[in-house]
Amino acid sequence: MLERLAISVLSGGMSSRLFTEIREKRALCYSVGARYATDRDFGIVTASVGTQPERAQESLDVLVAEMQRLSTPKGRVTPEEFCRAVVGMKSGLVFSGESTGARASALASDVFRLGTPRSLEQLAAEVDAITLDQLNAYLATRSLGEVTIQTVGPEPLTPPI
Repeated sequence: MLERLAISVLSGGMSSRLFTEIREKRALCYSVGARYATDRDFGIVTASVGTQPERAQESLDVLVAEMQRLSTPKGRVTPEEFCRAVVGMKSGLVFSGESTGARASALASDVFRLGTPRSLEQLAAEVDAITLDQLNAYLATRSLGEVTIQTVGPEPLTPPI
């Protein structure tokens, strides 16, 4: 849940860091986002930015910088960001509970990954149990790990890391 909250801070809507920094402040792209997915043995964060070729390098640089900044003292999650991320996660739980297909998929995923299904109430309680201090402490010990960068465009880009 900690990583999901962190990614929600980065990419949880129009107030997220990626949207604000890359799209709103710098007007570098038309789309930007990050997602977190898990399997039984690992988790993966994917991020993307859709932009013009002449803005691609700067967009990539800022995307990676924002992802790295999240784990620095200057990038600590604020109370406002934390509240938005929690509300976003809990509203996502409510909406997923209204879709039979989405709920069945989540239950099957839980059984595959964890060996047991979790109720919506259990998931909400897990989110509610996390504090801002816990999230920031987790992020202080987290690194991006192994990074793979793929680009599509007329010119090669220079990986910022």
